[in-house]
Amino acid sequence: MMTTAEVEELVEDFIRVAKRVQNVGADGVCVHAAHGFMLSEFLSPHYNKRTDKYGGSPENRRRIFKEIVEGIRSTCGKDFFISTKINGADHCENGLTAKDFVQNVINTPGLDMVEVSCGFQNAAGCRTPSFKGINGIRFKPAYNLGEALELRKVSDIPIAVVGGFRKLKDMEDALKQGIQLISVGRPSICDPHVAKHLM
Repeated sequence: MMTTAEVEELVEDFIRVAKRVQNVGADGVCVHAAHGFMLSEFLSPHYNKRTDKYGGSPENRRRIFKEIVEGIRSTCGKDFFISTKINGADHCENGLTAKDFVQNVINTPGLDMVEVSCGFQNAAGCRTPSFKGINGIRFKPAYNLGEALELRKVSDIPIAVVGGFRKLKDMEDALKQGIQLISVGRPSICDPHVAKHLM
């Protein structure tokens, strides 16, 4: 386990990297806090068993994430774009819930956009949710939309949603409900002309 001092240094590392990419011309960064990567584990009560200021309460679990975002905003200025890809839920026992997710976002000033994802990669007990589908389809359509709409109820921050979008109608329905952007990963890999085929 990292010491408190090591976590504090890690926060500074994130801020330094954001400033470096700004210095070479980048307009913004995405702080990845999903899928069981490090920041996701800090946010998750399933994984975060720390007893220092970075663990325990929801406020403490989100502290590293909040310090990183606030530090980047302070260092890189108001016009530097800061988004995050973050779990709307962990989908495991004692994992992050939609309520936790909403609190993590609304209590982290400085974000310009949120991309809602879910689950953990290759982690026992926490995985991307499995749904009974048809013809071997693993996921139900738009499986992160519910968590995204919970955030939409309390915040006007731009929201992107990823996960289970295969049909134009599902995408249009999400946009009509207040989502600003649909992320399409796997379909783009399977079909380089996916946008044309959807239209």
